Amino acid sequence: DHAKEFGKLVIQDAGGRMKPVNTFSSELLRKVSKKDCLALFWKRFCTSVPHPLAYLFHFNFYRFVELHPRAKRFYKNENAMQQHADGIVHLLDSILQMLGPDVEFIEEILRQVGVRHAKMGVNVCFFPFLGDSLVWALEQTIGNEMTDERREAWNRVYDAISEEIIKATSIT
Repeated sequence: DHAKEFGKLVIQDAGGRMKPVNTFSSELLRKVSKKDCLALFWKRFCTSVPHPLAYLFHFNFYRFVELHPRAKRFYKNENAMQQHADGIVHLLDSILQMLGPDVEFIEEILRQVGVRHAKMGVNVCFFPFLGDSLVWALEQTIGNEMTDERREAWNRVYDAISEEIIKATSIT
């Protein structure tokens, strides 16, 4: 399996240490959330809900457009909106799987996302609404399991992700 082999690939972090990609990625979550609870929660969520990512972002994206109706004009049709929602889900899922203490690799991915958003003319004012809708969607999906601690962890993760994307939109 290509993913397993990629995880064994040895890379050098910013401090000069050599480590497998899997180690590098698993450490970022602890750096961002300060705990492993978010990764465990995400894993449990993904195994307990049928089609969890599609389910979550169905809620999220429609809440996003409800909170910021002007965002809908960026999408030609419902299919384009669904494709973007799927892209967000996959980005979030990938980042959560790659988290670890050294964030340079993830930051580079997010910079590339920011550059693409800048080229498309996306206004950064949309980002807080998307974050609010993400947390709202998680609350709708998991109910009582969304504790204050988890809500705060998700807000910190989303803020860190969106901050990197937004920085890149201002550079281009």
